[in-house]
Amino acid sequence: MADVPGFALVPDRWLYVTMQGLGSTAEVSEAGAIVDVWLKVPESADGFRPHVSVVYFSADGAARPAADSLVRVTTYPAIARIAAAGSVESPLLYVRGDREGGDIQTYAQGFRNAGVGDLTTAVGAEAGRFAQKEQAADVWALMRLHRRDGGMSGCA
Repeated sequence: MADVPGFALVPDRWLYVTMQGLGSTAEVSEAGAIVDVWLKVPESADGFRPHVSVVYFSADGAARPAADSLVRVTTYPAIARIAAAGSVESPLLYVRGDREGGDIQTYAQGFRNAGVGDLTTAVGAEAGRFAQKEQAADVWALMRLHRRDGGMSGCA
């Protein structure tokens, strides 16, 4: 793919997993927080597609060279094995719906075991797996509070 004009391969060190689609940079201000930009999550629950972008296209021109290049790519399921990781210093807000299975403290312990030091958990009422869609106003309120306080260490 690197031979297609306009294709920019993402270096390994910049790869990340997108867990929730929000919109293009033309739609979302770089300075805006999610809660300031969207009143609802634009990606539907049935369209949930976590993904890793490995290439970006940044040129005008015919789509055919890009499409032809992609057809030649052989893909395989990705498996990530992380043997060791450092601590995560960024505050993390983990929100689950009260109708979602599993104990939130079990998940919280998994985050802590993985190195997350500043963790806040919350359970949204009347929501399942997609609390951010099912009870958007409540989730945004939690996010605003979390953002304002710079993380809410010690809250459960």
